[in-house]
Amino acid sequence: MTKKKWFLLTFVLFAIHFVAVLAWVSDGFTHFNYTLDDPYIHLQLARNIWHGHYGFNSAELSAPSSSVLWPLVLAPFSSFGFYELVPLVLNIILSLCFAGYLFKILEKRGWSERATFLVTLLGLLVINCVGLALTGLEHVLQILVVLVIVDKILMRFPDEKVGDQNDVSVAGILALALLIRYEMLVFWVAIVGFYILSRQFRKAVLVGSLSLLPLVMFSLFLSFLKLGFLPASVMAKTKSHEVFPLSLLGNVWANVVSRPGMMLILLTLVAVALCVKSKKANITNLWIIITPAVLHILVGRFGWFYRYEVYIYLYLSLLILMLIDFKKMKSSWVAVWTVFFVIVYWPYLGSVGKLRQACRNIYYQQGVTVDFLNKYLPEAIGTNDIGYVGFKHPFYVLDLYGLASKEALDYRLHAPNFDWVTNLAKEHNVEVIFVYLKWINPNSDWVKVAEFETTERSVVLGYPILWVYAKPTRVAGLRKDLIEFQKTIQRDPIKLRIY
Repeated sequence: MTKKKWFLLTFVLFAIHFVAVLAWVSDGFTHFNYTLDDPYIHLQLARNIWHGHYGFNSAELSAPSSSVLWPLVLAPFSSFGFYELVPLVLNIILSLCFAGYLFKILEKRGWSERATFLVTLLGLLVINCVGLALTGLEHVLQILVVLVIVDKILMRFPDEKVGDQNDVSVAGILALALLIRYEMLVFWVAIVGFYILSRQFRKAVLVGSLSLLPLVMFSLFLSFLKLGFLPASVMAKTKSHEVFPLSLLGNVWANVVSRPGMMLILLTLVAVALCVKSKKANITNLWIIITPAVLHILVGRFGWFYRYEVYIYLYLSLLILMLIDFKKMKSSWVAVWTVFFVIVYWPYLGSVGKLRQACRNIYYQQGVTVDFLNKYLPEAIGTNDIGYVGFKHPFYVLDLYGLASKEALDYRLHAPNFDWVTNLAKEHNVEVIFVYLKWINPNSDWVKVAEFETTERSVVLGYPILWVYAKPTRVAGLRKDLIEFQKTIQRDPIKLRIY
């Protein structure tokens, strides 16, 4: 077949796979929600941005998104009738772009059409591109930009200078990367550090400063709004009650003993070994390989439904492919490398089987909560998992976890107990809250009224049981409403216990 036919075949097979998975998770296209609660935070923030307000609740400033760019991309669509599906549509388009771009990169490295076709399809499967798309988040855009970094900045790795093209172009690519997710700072350090090590000081200063400028401006914007310099979603991952070195050591230990962390170390060591074997292990090439991986292990996270580390896995895998000469390789070694990558990416390949259950988790916990709220509680409420509830409930939602409330975040990270819940609730006229007890444990000012337990296997929920608490004056009325609501969910995989 011609190159064009191989290229089209890649697109067609991936599209069929995507449609099949989408039909499965949406019960034959009858109902769709994302596999996580998080995209609804972005959707709500983007809707408010379009109306001139930066925050999750329309009456409260907040920075709940860990991506600067993604809510801005969604904002112009907020008045469309299909707005909730916009992240899915965008991710489908970006996934197809990713497939085409990966095909082109491999083709430019001199791979045969058949090998390019097979590796592209295998790559799309092992990184679970469809699963990333169904999160409704910015991760497909993130891995697409990783391809751009490898293709445009590292295109002649390991033979010639890295990033030797136009300074503004390199700065633009890095700036885009940083606005997508903060983890992409690992590439900023790698590229700017390369310039310094190769004594290209002018490039280091120019590229480094220009690429950081948009992110710095965003931080100043947040500071102007009195929200600090980093989004709450970034700060929420810290343990600010710990001394920084202890917190850092704890994060490193948790990372290196986990399977994803071990696989990241393995990918790094394999890339270094191949670089040494090819006699190209100079300090700059080793820096380009090792630095992003080390930084991710130091300050990055792994997991949360196979999302956080995919970008760095992809980066190292592409460097490995650039260091291997498949043209001269025996078929037995091709099989060995195939098995190696399947082993590394096995959990991500297998995560496809969890996608439908993830969608059901969100629907039968947050979705059922929203149904109850919209039928019986047309008022402000509090909860610790705000995305779906905040997007669907047309009243104020007090975020007790702190992504949409800087005040709640500060209390949660610093306060010795949960007395602050009562104070914040009173300030916002909240008398009913829905919480995970392992996250938020209300004091004696609150009465436990009920609990919603998801009886199916949990793959993405913070906890399978959601407890309902109320102020004493609301208990009797709330119990009556819950008893009435209980009749409507008899056939759902939910146990509603009323106290």
